Amino acid sequence: RKVQAIHGHSAVSYGAIRQELELASGMDLAPFFNAWLEQPGRFDYAIGGLKSVPGGVRIVIDNAGDLPAPGELDIALVMDSGVDVRRVAPGAQGGAFVFSTAAPLRRVILDPEFITVDMNRANNTWPRQGWPVFVAASADGRIAVAAKEEWCAAGPGRVAVWNASGDAYQKLNLGQALTAPPSWAPSGHALLLAAHTPCWWDGGDVVVLPDEAGSGPWRAAGWKDAETVMLAHSDPPRWRAFGRGGALGGGAPCGAVPAPGSLVPNPVRGCAVYIAEDTGEAHVLDFEGPEPVDALAARGLRPAGHVGWTADGQRLVFLDRQGRLFAMVPGPGTPEPQLELGYAVQDARVSGDGSRVAWIDPAGALRVLEAGAGEKKYVDIPGEVVAYDWQGSEALVCLTATAEGAFPMRCHARYALWRAPAATLRGEPMKIDPARVH
Repeated sequence: RKVQAIHGHSAVSYGAIRQELELASGMDLAPFFNAWLEQPGRFDYAIGGLKSVPGGVRIVIDNAGDLPAPGELDIALVMDSGVDVRRVAPGAQGGAFVFSTAAPLRRVILDPEFITVDMNRANNTWPRQGWPVFVAASADGRIAVAAKEEWCAAGPGRVAVWNASGDAYQKLNLGQALTAPPSWAPSGHALLLAAHTPCWWDGGDVVVLPDEAGSGPWRAAGWKDAETVMLAHSDPPRWRAFGRGGALGGGAPCGAVPAPGSLVPNPVRGCAVYIAEDTGEAHVLDFEGPEPVDALAARGLRPAGHVGWTADGQRLVFLDRQGRLFAMVPGPGTPEPQLELGYAVQDARVSGDGSRVAWIDPAGALRVLEAGAGEKKYVDIPGEVVAYDWQGSEALVCLTATAEGAFPMRCHARYALWRAPAATLRGEPMKIDPARVH
């Protein structure tokens, strides 16, 4: 107001504004003006990590850009009892903050009201709210990528599929959003697309798997074998097998509604494992009788994402949501974990032979461990890994995103694909261009 009163209706210099602000605040504002107004920069604060402490939680806030926060930032703690908004002063470098919590923490959101001009909203939440992207790698080398450029957009509705050499691709337009990553048949010849209405692609046109008349949509659970997919219905919960030509079997009851795309067939026996959408527990579906038999794999264990089988088909391998590694024979009782990471895990993936498990740690780094070995290794890939999949058991295929800001409060990305052999875990750029998805 003072600047306006003195210089009203006339030109005012940059120095005059700064002088009046310094006089009013009693502060040296040179660092602020230098960072925000006198040179280019990027404002990006992020949730760098989270760990439980007695009576509360310790949250690390990182400055992932090169501009300092102009003051305090709001942070929302979402609990069963409600939302508690706190205020923190992370400074130029970020810091660690301890908060008392009266109920289990479900979510953390930095700057929940979008007050700041943060350039990358994708790293402002815990659990991490990832980019709307999926990648699926077949054992024979083909790659499917589904992506949207805007982080705040809905799930992707277009998929590009490359051959093993990466020099030819086909674009699939689904006309609907995917709800889970595409999944390749065990033989690698066909792709199951988990959308509102499930689809099947095997090199020709996209085939929409038909609904039963008047019964509402079926969801894509996953592959039963190389030629058959299992769909599930929620009302009442029941299974149905489909081949490329249509339905192959009746509606056998299922123990729980599966999470889309979570069904993984056993490599040896006639059974598969899936994750229940409501409880998060693993179920084993046995196909060896006249009708599928559905049973809990282990009560109370909730895998963090993908579950795999060992090569002999005897054991399930997975990380649970608490970061514990299990290699267990399905059945009653709760087995002892092979090791514990010491932090929560969101989306882990198991290699094709069950020998390795990959996950993204709280700092955003992609890690791998060999089941039974216990050594946790980093995957050497530049950039932020936003989606990944095992190519059989030999390599990880990873999609990285470089965030670019654009107003109003939207976040765009440039993607790149990398292949990291299991032997070295060193990323090698692929000549596939994910931008062709669009």
